Amino acid sequence: MNNFYLKDILETLDRMTMEYQRDLSHLNVEQLNWKPNPTSWSVGQCVDHIITTNRLYFTIFKSLLDGTKPSNFWEKIPFLPTMFGKMLIKTTQPIIDKKNKTVPEFEPSKSEIPGDILNTFLETQKELIAWIEKSDIVDHEKTIVTSPAAKFVTYSLHDVCIILSGHEERHLNQARNVMKLEGFPKK
Repeated sequence: MNNFYLKDILETLDRMTMEYQRDLSHLNVEQLNWKPNPTSWSVGQCVDHIITTNRLYFTIFKSLLDGTKPSNFWEKIPFLPTMFGKMLIKTTQPIIDKKNKTVPEFEPSKSEIPGDILNTFLETQKELIAWIEKSDIVDHEKTIVTSPAAKFVTYSLHDVCIILSGHEERHLNQARNVMKLEGFPKK
């Protein structure tokens, strides 16, 4: 690999794939959609949020690899990618020490999550892994991209991969916490 850190990222994503399957595949529609209150996310919404977020990055990977990625003013400001990268890595870490509000672009569905959401996650996960593997042809440290949620938020492709893998683990931990709550439906 040209970007040596990707080995760890890909191992984390493979582990997340197995852990999502192991921990969530037995849930029925009622369990996937249960939430302790109207403002909390259900297990299914945690999974849907990961799918929604990851899919928004596919366009970035595609444009990088086919040479059509536009560059914007914000990507050229030297300190911004480092600042935003560090901040987003910290807020998407697997340990949930405080609740973070997501931006509208990354919001999960407000309607009932279908029972096959995990299949959709697995398909999306394969695609994410494939895009990351293909992106190894570019220097991740030097490649600056713009967030799909805000045109002024820029970070390196290296940071994107760290953010996405940590983000998946964070929301699996959130889903696990929902399943431990009093009132979570039993089979």
